[in-house]
Order: sequence, then structure tokens, then C-alpha cells
Amino acid sequence: MGITVVTNTVASQSDLHIIKNYIKNVNNIDSLSVEVPRLLQSKSYLKIIGIPYFPHDISQEHLSSSDVENIIKQNQIFDNVVLTSKLQVIKVSPKSDISIIWIDIRNVQSRSKAKSLINQCFNVERYITTIRGANMNPSVPQCKNCWKWRHTTMSCRIQGSKCIKCNGPHKSKNYCQFGWCCKANKKTNPPHLETKEDEPCLYVFKYFNCCGNHQAVCDVLKLFSQNVCKNSLIVNTILETQMSFNIIFIQEPPWSTICIILSSTSSEGEELVGIPHHPNWLTFARTLTNQSDSPRVLTYINIHISCLYFSL
Repeated sequence: MGITVVTNTVASQSDLHIIKNYIKNVNNIDSLSVEVPRLLQSKSYLKIIGIPYFPHDISQEHLSSSDVENIIKQNQIFDNVVLTSKLQVIKVSPKSDISIIWIDIRNVQSRSKAKSLINQCFNVERYITTIRGANMNPSVPQCKNCWKWRHTTMSCRIQGSKCIKCNGPHKSKNYCQFGWCCKANKKTNPPHLETKEDEPCLYVFKYFNCCGNHQAVCDVLKLFSQNVCKNSLIVNTILETQMSFNIIFIQEPPWSTICIILSSTSSEGEELVGIPHHPNWLTFARTLTNQSDSPRVLTYINIHISCLYFSL
């Protein structure tokens, strides 16, 4: 459980120290369990290039994430840098011997930590490596035609379609009509009866990519809903920490000034009013009828399921 403190200005280190001492002196709170307070932070994506995929001359063991973690701990430019997820080590291409390391770091809202690391060079034994900025990894694509990984639907080369349930040579919507498990078979022992259209199929599906007991696309979605009482800080915290959910519903969302933009009529600029956005989430809201109108519920879709083409 955490405590959110709202301030009128950006808190400094001395302000954070005062907040920590105040919380420790509050009744019914164990002072030993109070952690160091920190400002609301975002996530930045970087990549390290120039490290061989097989760095060991003696053995043919490829570069692992633990090896890269040890390299980062021993280098001074990564001091005070906190990783938000496990490192990803991949080859530049299937026939290349050079690797790319994808790292996600905890950053302040001004992204000063990422800016100080981008284009920095450092030595890994006799190799010179460079840090570059990167976009968020969009994950491995899955074809919606054959349901295999590593290529998109537009680049699929098979003729026809594959069923999402039984992997048969037919479209998923025609599963009950062409699926072999829904048809009667009197030669089996005991005889297999025909599945009626209004009844679910009793066949235990086996996903052909991993042999798991599920379809090619799992139909289970994790939902999260909360009333934030028009507090943008709570919304940003939810979007940053609840990445395990697929869809988030925000009740009473904030509708306030995001920033000041240039204006052709005012030297002071114009206020840009809107809702909070996050690079890891797609935002959906109803169309507003007038300028004084504001949405009552916001829907955030995790970009990992954006391939399902959500729309209003």
C-alpha cells in the first residue's frame, strides 16, 4: 500500500526528506516500513549496440541477460539507473554475430536520465559499444490468417485461412460446419455424436504453436476499473503500474490543462485541455458535444492487444 502526496510545485530532495519524516511521525504507521519517497516517474526505452553475440573466445555460449547486468553494474555511466524489466538480448539478424540489448529504465518526467545516456559510448573488454534511444518493443506479431508468429496478416503466404480453434483449412466462423470434431463419426468407440449449432464443442483444443490447451487467441481479458475523482496523478500512476491488465476503465477522469501551446491570437499562448495519455495505452472516449462537455468514463487499451482493432 502506498501514499500519494499532491504538491503545488515539483518537490526537491529536501522536500522529500520532510515528507518522509512527517509520515514516520504519524500515528499507527510503523516508521521502519516507510520507504524513501520519490517523484512520479516514467519509463524510457534504450538499446545497446556493438556487443558480440558470442563474446567468449573460448566457449560458444551466447551473451545472456545476466552478463549484461554485470556489465551495467560495473560501469559508472549507469549509476543511479534503475531497470524496470528484464534485459532482452537478441541478434541483429539470424546470420549476424552482433547483438542488440534492449533495456527499459525508470526515468523522471523530463527524461533527463535517458537523455544523459543516449549516444554515450563505453568499453566492454576490447569492444566499443554505444547507447541509442529506442521505441517501445511492439512484441512479436501474430498472423490473423494462419495464427502463426513472426509475421503479420498482410505478409502471410499461405493460401486460404486457418481455423482459430482446430487449425483446419477453413475460416473460424465456419468452424461448426467444417470442423471435424463437430461432425458425427460412427466408427469410433464409443461413437462420436454430432455437435449441434447451439451447443459448445466438447473438444479439448491444442494450440499447434505451443501444444497448450487453448485456442490460437485466448479469449480471457483482465479488466481494471477505478474512480479517480478527477485526479490526474492517480491516472498516471495506474497507467504506469497496472500493465498486467488488458483494459482499464477510469471513472470521473480529469479534464484539465495539459500544456500551453503557441497561439496566433495571444502572446501568452492557449491552454490545451484534454485527458491524460500514455505511450503504453490506447485511449478511447466518447465524442464531446460542446466545449464545456467532458467524458465521464475513459477506456485505456493495452497496446499488446491493439491487434484486435478496438474502435468506438
